Amino acid sequence: MAPTIKASSTATLPSLLAINQDLTDLDEQIRRATQIIGLPQDWDTIQDEKIRLVTLQRVMRPRAEWSLRWILDKLKDEAHVGTQARGSSTAWKFLDSMIQVVPTISAATQLNDADFPTILEKTLEENFDGDAALRPETDTHEAHSTHMSESSETVHEDPRPSKKRKRGSSGHSAASKRATAGPDALGRLFIAVKTVVKSILRTTEDPSTSEEMVHTEPMRMVVRTETAQAARILKFWLVAVQRLLSAGSLSGSHQSLDLSLAVELWELRTADSNSDSGASAEQFSTECLVPTLALYDNLFQIRVEEEDWDPSTGSTNGAIYCLERLLARHLFAPSHAAFFAVGSGRESDTKANKATVLASNLEPLRAKLLQAAQIYDTSQPIPAFFMPLFNAVPKLLDIAVRLSPSRTQKARISKAPWNQAVFVALAECVGCSFDAPDHATLELSITALKKSISVLALHNISIDTEVLRDLFWFHSGVKFPLGQKRTVRWSFISALIEIDPAMFNSGLSSTSSPPKERPSDLAEYLFSQISAWNSEYLSSAEGERMDIDDSDQEDGLANAISAQDKTEQKAILDSIIIPVMSAFARSRNLAGFLRQWDNQLCLHVPRAREALKELRPSIWEDRSLTLALAGLVEQSLTQSQLSELFQQHANRLTSSNESRKSKQPTNDDSLGAETYAKMYSSSVLIQALLESIDSDETIESLQAILHSLIRSYASRVQDDRHRSKTNLESYWITLSRLLLILWPVTIHGSSDVQREVLHPLIERAQDDVAGARKTKETPLVDSHTRASAMLFLLTACDLLALVPGTGDLVRKSVRKTLNALSPSSLEATQLLQMIEVFCSEFIQLLEFFEVDDRLKAFRELLSETSKLEDICRGHIVDALSEHVFLNGSASLQHAYVAALLHGVAEDDDDEGLRVMALSALDQVHPSALSREQRETALNTLTELLETTTSDPAPLLSIMVHLMEIPNATAKISSNANTFFEIAQILHDRKLESPPVLQVLQDLVKSTLMHILPNKEQDQNERYLTKFGVKLEIVSKKARKCFPARLAILRATVLAQKDHELLSVDRYVALLSTCLNDGTRAAPQEYILDALSELPSGVVRNDDAVFSTAQASLRAWINAKELDDLLKTPGSLTSTIPTSLLIRIQSTMARFQIYPDATWFVQLSIRILREDISDRDKITVYNSVGDAFSSLTISGKLDLVPFLTQGGDDANVNIAYRLLHNLMTTVDDRQADEVETKQKQLTLLPGICQLLEQCSTYPAFNALLDSVNTIIRHKPSLTTQHSIECALEILVKFSSRRSPALPAEHAPAVYNRLCETTRLILLLHRGRLGGRFHLLLPLLQNLLYCLFIPNVGRGNALPVWLKSSPTSTPTRLTPVNAAQYGRLLSTLCSPTQSSVQKSKAQFRAHNSSRKGQLNDPVKAAREYVSHYIYPLLASFSRNLLNGRLDPRVREKLMPGVWEVVGVAGMDQEALDAMFAGLDSSTKDVWRGVWSEWKRIHGRRQTREVV
Repeated sequence: MAPTIKASSTATLPSLLAINQDLTDLDEQIRRATQIIGLPQDWDTIQDEKIRLVTLQRVMRPRAEWSLRWILDKLKDEAHVGTQARGSSTAWKFLDSMIQVVPTISAATQLNDADFPTILEKTLEENFDGDAALRPETDTHEAHSTHMSESSETVHEDPRPSKKRKRGSSGHSAASKRATAGPDALGRLFIAVKTVVKSILRTTEDPSTSEEMVHTEPMRMVVRTETAQAARILKFWLVAVQRLLSAGSLSGSHQSLDLSLAVELWELRTADSNSDSGASAEQFSTECLVPTLALYDNLFQIRVEEEDWDPSTGSTNGAIYCLERLLARHLFAPSHAAFFAVGSGRESDTKANKATVLASNLEPLRAKLLQAAQIYDTSQPIPAFFMPLFNAVPKLLDIAVRLSPSRTQKARISKAPWNQAVFVALAECVGCSFDAPDHATLELSITALKKSISVLALHNISIDTEVLRDLFWFHSGVKFPLGQKRTVRWSFISALIEIDPAMFNSGLSSTSSPPKERPSDLAEYLFSQISAWNSEYLSSAEGERMDIDDSDQEDGLANAISAQDKTEQKAILDSIIIPVMSAFARSRNLAGFLRQWDNQLCLHVPRAREALKELRPSIWEDRSLTLALAGLVEQSLTQSQLSELFQQHANRLTSSNESRKSKQPTNDDSLGAETYAKMYSSSVLIQALLESIDSDETIESLQAILHSLIRSYASRVQDDRHRSKTNLESYWITLSRLLLILWPVTIHGSSDVQREVLHPLIERAQDDVAGARKTKETPLVDSHTRASAMLFLLTACDLLALVPGTGDLVRKSVRKTLNALSPSSLEATQLLQMIEVFCSEFIQLLEFFEVDDRLKAFRELLSETSKLEDICRGHIVDALSEHVFLNGSASLQHAYVAALLHGVAEDDDDEGLRVMALSALDQVHPSALSREQRETALNTLTELLETTTSDPAPLLSIMVHLMEIPNATAKISSNANTFFEIAQILHDRKLESPPVLQVLQDLVKSTLMHILPNKEQDQNERYLTKFGVKLEIVSKKARKCFPARLAILRATVLAQKDHELLSVDRYVALLSTCLNDGTRAAPQEYILDALSELPSGVVRNDDAVFSTAQASLRAWINAKELDDLLKTPGSLTSTIPTSLLIRIQSTMARFQIYPDATWFVQLSIRILREDISDRDKITVYNSVGDAFSSLTISGKLDLVPFLTQGGDDANVNIAYRLLHNLMTTVDDRQADEVETKQKQLTLLPGICQLLEQCSTYPAFNALLDSVNTIIRHKPSLTTQHSIECALEILVKFSSRRSPALPAEHAPAVYNRLCETTRLILLLHRGRLGGRFHLLLPLLQNLLYCLFIPNVGRGNALPVWLKSSPTSTPTRLTPVNAAQYGRLLSTLCSPTQSSVQKSKAQFRAHNSSRKGQLNDPVKAAREYVSHYIYPLLASFSRNLLNGRLDPRVREKLMPGVWEVVGVAGMDQEALDAMFAGLDSSTKDVWRGVWSEWKRIHGRRQTREVV
């Protein structure tokens, strides 16, 4: 610390008085003053609070009082000196030091005399510019700031301030004084100012005695000021933080984001006499509302950008909370009180319920947003600083809703008027008034309103329908602004429909009639707008195609237009039309929607298409609309309504046909056009209605009408004169549906109907499929029509297949269909669809073909399928295989397999067909084929192996698949030389890759496994004799034992049992020679695999084999110097290849080639830390498990401390996984030695302690696996204490004190907790004893996790279930609810085995009763009934404070009903629980109890009320 100047009271005063005369620079004056009063030179940089206090104690208090007065005079000076002082962080630090030294009363007196609030206000205003955050930054002070050094940390006055008020520069009380310091200097200044305020407020904290109050009250008066000035101070403080954030001087965790000091200053204001609530709402709104909202949005953006956000920490979150409290208390609370004080909130007059006070308080925000709209009207871009204000509007609505949460239905009803009034006020504030607008509504305003509507939907809040209709009428772009270009805002309309789909349902209109300028039916008006949009899009897309000459460019633009069109059309369908249709159905008015649909189809008829011209369907013909209708028709319409609908549209078609027969005009005059429009509409609606009826009763009632329809449609499609004006695609699809409906009812038994109606239709369908024309006037058939005709033809053939005498007709139809399945007849989309349909539904029709024709058809079908995309052809071939082998005859299956084998044998030119055929053969189940088919396939594949030059692995894999069942006469099963010939071919052609060798080994093993059990048979005996001779020749010389031959040897050793084919001694000696042979005929990795896979019984029981292999391996491994590798840091795989390292570790485990178990574990951990595949990791873990199995119980327990010693996350995760491997090998018996027994019994409690400290999901998983292993398989190692430890850690994991596991694993974590708890109840129920208090908190916590808590009610959730704002909310799934339900069932309905050990406990419990229960299950249920009622109370409270996802509730409630049923066995406990509930929770419990009685019908149980 620097030396200080020695000063006395007589010498320092003149020096202090001379400072102003001797020095002119403020920083120099302060430096001289600090030296005189005794402060060190680094007084302003001391960070440690204790050192700072010690330093300040050395200051002479009399001179400190003079210094305090001196610096305050500087700060309050109105001249240039004061401006400079107020902008100096050094001056403020000096002021803070003097306040700390001077006695409180003296300091308070001087601060009062200097008017400290005014000093603070001027400082913030001058340096941080009151409106800087809300104006463009092209301000005067920025022009000067580049010429000013940041080191001075001062502010300067503009040399020539203008006295004129420039246009648009309102709100500058100190326009002539600009801060020129840089962002860093301003940040230091703000911290210094904040420190001074903090020092003053620290002394105003609540005193504990009256004597302390005497000292603190004067300091409280220092910062107490009138409301207007307090509001300005708060405003400038918020603006300062906003400016520093915008300049990048603060981060999300910066201490300056703590707004508690500013809020405390505001709370210490002198309340207005005319403010009853003391909220000072008017002053707050006028001065602080806009800065508060701007900062609020900025903080939200920062929080979204923060990584690893923790809701329990962080300055950003605290600042947001402070701003929300300010808005709630000073904006919404007074408005809320005034709203209900004047008698608002009556449902009968919802439009009159306006929050006038709130609207008045929002005027400053409204003025700013209006300013943005005015800027937009001048065709200028809206400045970026307006964006936070628009973003803040939905956030304001969210705060208002959260301010008064509705936890009960009664509260929801009472708060509904207020919520609606807030929404209306904010909508008007953002510029969406409820009057006709003169100009188009600003898009930013619409976006803010859409987000506000989303807030309402999130909180499940409804709004009066008339309010939503007003917003639709005035701001959706369908009507206003008048006389200007309008764009319909479909996303805004969908947002309105999301919150109230019934707003367009005329049947739910309010009692008052709509205004004169509005249509009486809004749904019709909306649908007309949709039709107009659709027509415009279709015409514009067609126009774009016509304007482009280049074909490639045309295709690209056409695809882009089509994609855009389909995307927006799908959005309109999914979010507007279908929800409105569902709303009509819910109000029992689906017929009204169908009328609207009919009107739109009639009014917007597509023009007659040209020949071979694609007919672009309108939005009202979209398939999704038909599918959505299918689930509503029979639920919403009666049979009489359906009959009327079908009759109406059938009459239209009938009248059209009669008009056609009488040669009346059909499309030339107005009458013909109207008839054509109705016919078009009816065809679309009939198709949709036909796909919506399924019940037999409905079909029976419509039978006559449906017969009339099929004749009308048949007549229409066969009339050549009108086919060009008919949507043949729709007609053929409708005929297919009519045929499927009527066939089982009447057509299948009526040969007359088949001859008169069906056969002519089939002939016409054949012509359409083939593209034939009867006359030149007959129009050509496009791809869509050909595909739909093909569908009808296949449907008819499938139905006629069982009718005698129809074979030729079916055969002819199927042949024409197959001929048309080509790119020359169908476009790509239709070709894909029809191939898929034929393969998955109609392949059985090929049974009508002759054998050769059937095979040819399969080949052609597979050839066309192979030309499709990979995903499509894979799906189609899978469906084809499934259909053939499930429903096809043996001859069909034989033809299909033959076609597949032919595809496999294709040349490399058709690689797609070959790959597809191989995939299909690999999926065929061998039992689905006859023995002849399997053997033929095996022989064919064997021949292909002898000639192939490509990868043989797929062929060998199929052979392995087929050899799952014996195939005695196949070549590989009857000729012993076959495998050796294949091996030689693979070796000669250098095809010995690891996958090929593996499948070859599997094939040899499968074959021998079928032959060896029947070796007494003559054929098998000859086969094994020749095979043994070949093995003896191969195993003589190591240099000739190449990998393919070694694969045969490996398979033989694994397949044989008594060494009848190959001696294990000879085999191991051969492997040892190969391992150390310099020629290395086989790779070392392959030899190590062969040694590692030796059967365990052979390795452990044959000492000679074990010793030979161990000695050879030890010599080879020692040469690798693994000890030195373990001692050196870095990657092991940089020295030894990964594949070889994995095999070394596995071999060492199998043959125990390691110094000790700890060394081997260290090696395994080092390997697992390498970048290896998951498969290799599993191999390493399995090898470690093998090594653990060979250890004694003491050796296993000695490894536990090493595996639990900790380290970095990667080491811990691996070690805990190995610990689980170790637990699986521990014997389920207690040792005789006391010390060893003690170690065994402390295993489970020790693992529970490790669980308490784990912070990664893999570690949690591994440790809980160990716990479950002990609980499930090692009952001898569990005690009552260990079970209690397990329950305690489970309780912690399900509570707010849980370790911080990642939220993305929440469902898995929850399932694991439920699984372990259920295991304890199943296997160790008796160890709970009378400690039900340990289980209940766990059940309550797990139950609470399933709920979605209301806003502000989620603090009790575990950390792993809390989500950050940057991610989607973490929710548990229905699977989790089902798991918890199983847990409750296990508790309330225990199994017989789980209560056997605790039978004595239940007997003791019931010993005082007259009749002792003999049934232990019933006794256990009665015991649970005495203690389970707190869980039901928790369930009721959770329903009050949160909600359940419907799917979660569906899975949870069966378990809850079990709990209710068990609790009902102790009525006294339930009554006591009910008495202890509050009134709201009692209401919830009454509902739960009533629902349980209704479901289970237990009327004898007295209702708890």
